[in-house]
Amino acid sequence: MSEALIQQLRAFRHRNLDELLDFAWAFGNGIIGPWQVRSEIRGVLEMLVQRRPRTMLEIGTANGGSLFLFCRVLPPRARIISVDLPGGAFGGGYDASR
Repeated sequence: MSEALIQQLRAFRHRNLDELLDFAWAFGNGIIGPWQVRSEIRGVLEMLVQRRPRTMLEIGTANGGSLFLFCRVLPPRARIISVDLPGGAFGGGYDASR
């Protein structure tokens, strides 16, 4: 991922969940687009906003789209762990810039 795209990710601020979801799917022609059904991931995000967990584990990183969303809605000091197998069939992790 280019430095310019990384800076766009860091600078993005959303006002509501729909704006956040639109950004995730459209960003960089879909390079971090979540694999989930939009209504389902939106429901999870609503639950996370309401409950504000301090720790979260995601199993299966793929493109990092859901991880991006989780990082945006969880509290700033939350511990977020995402695990993926190297060379896995559904993503296999990604380079350090992500």
